[in-house]
Amino acid sequence: SVPRLITRITDTWGQDLVVVEPQKSRTLSEQNAFIMASLLKEVVNAGTAYKARALGRPMGGKTGTSNEECDTWFIGFTPQLVTGVYTGYDQVQSLGRLETGGRTALPAFIYYHQKIDDLYPPDDFKQAEDIVYASIDAKTGKLAGKNSDQSFYLPFMKGTVPSVRSDQNSDVESGENLFMQIN
Repeated sequence: SVPRLITRITDTWGQDLVVVEPQKSRTLSEQNAFIMASLLKEVVNAGTAYKARALGRPMGGKTGTSNEECDTWFIGFTPQLVTGVYTGYDQVQSLGRLETGGRTALPAFIYYHQKIDDLYPPDDFKQAEDIVYASIDAKTGKLAGKNSDQSFYLPFMKGTVPSVRSDQNSDVESGENLFMQIN
């Protein structure tokens, strides 16, 4: 949307004189937004932000840590709310050895959400149209085959699912080619 310097002007009695509505435009397709939310949910479900599972609701996010642990952050989101937590000093210095976004910033995020989550329904992200799922081999990025040691059930835009199984000999689909299909 277009930035706005003034969003509302009221008179002495609180009546609106001017209201500047945001000009909205779509920057990401619904399918890409759903796929990204699904991928970032895994950071909470099984990744560096796993402690946020204690909140008991669908959410995605991303932890981060700068070089030499000088800054850490966690950006988390639900369908209704985005929250960012940053930790670091005003003057560049290390937070300490082993300090990470999941260890330093995430606890503040969890504390805040324990206080406010009851204000919002525990909805999951709405699946976009034309999304299909497939089991993907973790090593090859191809469809999981009978010899796949580890696979993930992942969302795809209709028409972009790999067509070759990991136990087939073909260079048609690779993890790199899958990445290139993202619009």
